[in-house]
Amino acid sequence: MDDLNAESSRDERFRFSFDDLHAEVRGGGIANLFRDGYHAYAVWEAAGVLLERVRDLTDPRHPGSMDRIRGLRAVDVLFGTGRDREQPQVAFNRFRSENEINEHRGVTEVLTGVVRALRHPFSHNFRPEMTRTAALEWLATISALHRRLDGAVDLRTDRRPVGEDAGTGI
Repeated sequence: MDDLNAESSRDERFRFSFDDLHAEVRGGGIANLFRDGYHAYAVWEAAGVLLERVRDLTDPRHPGSMDRIRGLRAVDVLFGTGRDREQPQVAFNRFRSENEINEHRGVTEVLTGVVRALRHPFSHNFRPEMTRTAALEWLATISALHRRLDGAVDLRTDRRPVGEDAGTGI
């Protein structure tokens, strides 16, 4: 392991940069918050942007509408993760085989976990202590979820990709 760490410190191929994150995570005030040392606030804001993007997908005809469903209920409705495990409106793949269904549910559980672990607790009892490294790890997770949303399939329509750059899913 020490050899890998020594190698990675000298080899740029192994170096992770804030610029490698999805544009939704790099954009807005998130980068400024992170750069200025407000790591927890940057993560909280990034989780909020992710949740807002999910909310916008619940009714793509009316982005920004206050009538849209909120929070984890939006995740449940959009991705079919409610108690009944209903058919999703949007899936992280074609949602045809057992493997695709399992993958979809797993990615959705990560999304739900990010909201539960970061957005909700911080909204009600904000804890501004977070190391730079922990923040980067959370931001990378949120970035990966944005990339999965980019390649998601809208099952309400002709199964066309949801995101602008459909080829970037993990």
